Amino acid sequence: MPVGRIVRKEDVMSGFVDQADVIIVGSGCIGNSTAFYLAKEGLKVIVLERGQLSDFASVRNGAMNKLTRRGIGELSLGAYGAREVWPQVAEMTGIDMAYEQTGGYRIIMDEDDLQMTLKFEEFATKEGLHFENMSGKQLRERVPEFSDRIYAAIRCEEEARANPLRVTLGFYAAALRLGAVFYPGQEVERIELKQGKAYAVVTTDGNRYEAPKILVAANYYSRKILDTVGIDIPLYSFYEEIFVTEKLPPILDEIFVGSYYGQQTREGTFVFGASDGYCSYPDRNRYLQNYQSVGRLASLAKGLVDLFPCLAKAKIVRSWGGWMAISPDDSMVIGKIDPIPGLYVATGFSGHGFGVSAPTGKVLSEVIAEKKVGCDISNLKYDRFEKEMDVFTRTDRNRYNVNSEQMAVVW
Repeated sequence: MPVGRIVRKEDVMSGFVDQADVIIVGSGCIGNSTAFYLAKEGLKVIVLERGQLSDFASVRNGAMNKLTRRGIGELSLGAYGAREVWPQVAEMTGIDMAYEQTGGYRIIMDEDDLQMTLKFEEFATKEGLHFENMSGKQLRERVPEFSDRIYAAIRCEEEARANPLRVTLGFYAAALRLGAVFYPGQEVERIELKQGKAYAVVTTDGNRYEAPKILVAANYYSRKILDTVGIDIPLYSFYEEIFVTEKLPPILDEIFVGSYYGQQTREGTFVFGASDGYCSYPDRNRYLQNYQSVGRLASLAKGLVDLFPCLAKAKIVRSWGGWMAISPDDSMVIGKIDPIPGLYVATGFSGHGFGVSAPTGKVLSEVIAEKKVGCDISNLKYDRFEKEMDVFTRTDRNRYNVNSEQMAVVW
């Protein structure tokens, strides 16, 4: 069995060249899971990362599947992952990623929200997900700490959570054992083609990595990288912030999603975040900068107290934030780039990529290795958007006017 390795930036001389069967740009949870499944197929895989390995949002997120907070087009992949992929991950990798199917609530605040959610439920039920509908009163009979402001809720049996650090580093370690080679500190400058096909990735240091198949899984940077070969995916960046409370007595053992999302961990802390509601829309020109503020934390804290009034005096012990790559319909962009043979993409996860990192990696590996694909991802192709759409003019990312009912976003 080949032995993988990590090649430090200082050990790579300018002009260095390496070759593989597949190059993956980005070592987040998506890139690492794809590397694992490809290496498992016996392919030589190189993973390039501009910063430290397995960093950024992949290891700092809400740690949830968020099945009821997805676009319709993502439901098939999400349900497939819950049924057939996530339950097998620990055994396949040999690493406990703390995955557990807890079930979870989609919180509904008014009648309009309820009608949209019921429409979503129709599609989700066809994908094999199981739901229980309840009024706000019925929800509070089950979890008395929920606010009486909540209008209704649906409970999804398949909602789940896992440990982000264990997942991202677990796939990395498993891929490494199978022979994958990781290059941290390698910022990609461009992709090069040969006779119209994917051929090489060149870094800002002048290093060159050659492979007949290239997967770009670099969050918002995917747009910049793909632009070097004339492919423009209309992504924009959006800042999301999460905080963690002190340890508290047990209140809730399931996840919850809606305008806000969160969970109470087994340790007793509440992890709580949002990407809309009280959080202001940031200046898109600042997408490279991570910034946090007392004002944003205060707005998040108000959101948590609106849902759980009993937590009004809970202490926030830490927080983090980062930029997400958002697509016009809030659904991921994965699969082949048809005009350029050998080029693939995984981006635009819109704040819920972690929950599908395992099934996305598995399906992408099957597409790249030209194997039978376990789940249809045709709804998630890169070219589904209108070319003239200027997503940067949007100020409310939850209300896009998309053409296909199948791709409608229901939050």
